[in-house]
Amino acid sequence: MIKKLLYSLVLCFAISINVNAQTQEDELKNNDWYIHKVVLSGVEYLAPVNQERANWQAIKSEFSYITNNILLYYCTSCTLQGINFLPNNEFNVNDMVCLAMNDCNRQLGNDNSDFLDNFYNVFQLNSPNAVFQYQVTTINSSTKQLKITNTNGDDAYFISAKLSVTTKEFSKVTVFPNPVESSLNINLESVPEMNCKFVFYDISGKQVKVVDDLSAKIISIDISDLQNGVYFLTILNNKGIVQKTDKIIKK
Repeated sequence: MIKKLLYSLVLCFAISINVNAQTQEDELKNNDWYIHKVVLSGVEYLAPVNQERANWQAIKSEFSYITNNILLYYCTSCTLQGINFLPNNEFNVNDMVCLAMNDCNRQLGNDNSDFLDNFYNVFQLNSPNAVFQYQVTTINSSTKQLKITNTNGDDAYFISAKLSVTTKEFSKVTVFPNPVESSLNINLESVPEMNCKFVFYDISGKQVKVVDDLSAKIISIDISDLQNGVYFLTILNNKGIVQKTDKIIKK
């Protein structure tokens, strides 16, 4: 009797693990995904928020699974070929093929062209049949997150929601003065939600400063610790979704 009970418990546990893995695999396959950020060697790079990205998202996703292939798109198209799903939320890739063209505006300082290499660095294959880990989590009732991790420990975070370039409320947010010497003011009176997050990136896309959990409608951020130069301030709502990006000149 005890042996039968133990066998039943082990069988139920094994079935539970298999169902969870299958659910994760189905979530990856059945959703279209859009890049939110990448983390390379511990450094976070947030995907730009701009009209150019919104335009291509209207007709294509940035990560999607189609018949044993994963289609990637960020300024150019790449295909991860020969996808084979493994236990423990992993898959391996036989080959990666990319088109030798860049659809993005190539002018100096173009945000998408600057982010291009960061995006594809996560998916570079160190060897044939390279293995990636994946995890799907729920952000809210309408949005899921997909995390892809390569063998170097670099991550790409995707969400299942298309880019919101700027909501009506966040379009009215003002950032001043600009150029700024030490104290940057942000007027959030048009935004109904609280606890926004403010992330500063340098011109290379490296995160250099984070300020969060500020509930005031008009806030002041001390940036005297930043070197003089050009920065990008990204404002995220309380769900962690980018709503606005401004170029800041520190003098």
